[in-house]
Amino acid sequence: MSEIKPRTIHVVGSGGREYAIVRRLLDEDPGLRITAAPGSSSWLPLGVDVWPGVSVSDFQGQLELAEQADLTIIGPEQPLMDHYFTLRLRNKGCIVFGPDFDAAMLEGSKAFCAGFLRKINIPAPAFEVFTVPEICLEWLSARDPSTLVIKADGLAAGKGVFLPDTEAEAASIINDLMIKHTLGDAGKVVVIQERIFGPECSVMVITDGKTVQCCRPVRDHKRLSDGDRGPNTGGMGVIGPLDIDMEKIQLMAEAIVHGMEEWGCPFVGCLFLGLMQTVDNGLQVLEINCRFGDPEAIALMALLTPKTSLLSVIDAAATGDLLGAPPLVWLPDKVVTVVLASAGYPASSTRGKPISGIDQAIAAGAIVTHMGTSYDPESGVYCTAGGRVLAVTGLGSTFARARDIAYAGVGQISFEGMQYRTDIGESIAARDLRNV
Repeated sequence: MSEIKPRTIHVVGSGGREYAIVRRLLDEDPGLRITAAPGSSSWLPLGVDVWPGVSVSDFQGQLELAEQADLTIIGPEQPLMDHYFTLRLRNKGCIVFGPDFDAAMLEGSKAFCAGFLRKINIPAPAFEVFTVPEICLEWLSARDPSTLVIKADGLAAGKGVFLPDTEAEAASIINDLMIKHTLGDAGKVVVIQERIFGPECSVMVITDGKTVQCCRPVRDHKRLSDGDRGPNTGGMGVIGPLDIDMEKIQLMAEAIVHGMEEWGCPFVGCLFLGLMQTVDNGLQVLEINCRFGDPEAIALMALLTPKTSLLSVIDAAATGDLLGAPPLVWLPDKVVTVVLASAGYPASSTRGKPISGIDQAIAAGAIVTHMGTSYDPESGVYCTAGGRVLAVTGLGSTFARARDIAYAGVGQISFEGMQYRTDIGESIAARDLRNV
């Protein structure tokens, strides 16, 4: 690994995940120069050089910024699927943290991912793939839809997974995806999996294509409303770390990374494993993503110790020497993150609503992460600028304590139409209290 630490970092993205990573890197080294495209005006108080006119899919604009940086970190999934975006950056001599297009198909195609997992014998739900709606509907008519999960094959911003209870619901989902194309090209192909049951968890794995470092296991809350009701979202909250068999997960991650290498598609970046602990069949892989989760990354950044160097690990992965990197070191604390969303989310978002109470939430001990906000430097006012607006995080020695801190912070923040779940970490915090 190079002895010279990168001094200029370019970040592709503009959401909460990217904000949390940028803030963490600047906490480690305030002397870093960070550019971000498109970034957000809310990043200006961090001292980040933002380029709002350069979209995540603007290859030429991103290239010009990446060529001036020592390291480029790609946050969202879209550019990883966009015409060999990362490969072309690498061909221009840029050092990039993020997989090339072929490796990113683990997220870009659920059919590819399911077939790959089957080939390398990773435990995962049984599945079928359909490209013709009539054949799919005929197949469904002979089965109980409540035992199945319907997934759009392509990228759907966390909104492409459906759990039908009736034949009518299943038929409506197929009609929307494959005939009406409500998710565009993402639903042209449909993957139907066996529905399995058990607690879910997510593990982010940093890899250079050969070696892996696993982050702490966390759990996202996808449904919009309390009690896991309502539509799926990009994520409404996170708890962690969870008590789960990390040795088995490490072996799974290594098998996936080595399998991709053998296929000639080495995976460099963050491998996101979505897992379920089933009663009958143990740990199974539900899905794989090719980048840090959002909001999972927000919780993980809070769990890193002050002395650990995320930048050293990311740089080592991007340059192919993760084996020589220092390990990530984690706090012994528990974390609870609550997402505050705008009115209408996830179907729509409300922008331009002033936000109050951020400083008060921080004073109450919470960590506040900007997900979809704008900032006016003259007035110092933040406003809503997206579906998911802020993430409020609490750290504590128990889940109960972390939850109290997070929701104390939430209670300080206000904007018109604000919605959030009130039950993030509730059951696991209650377990903590029973064991006191």
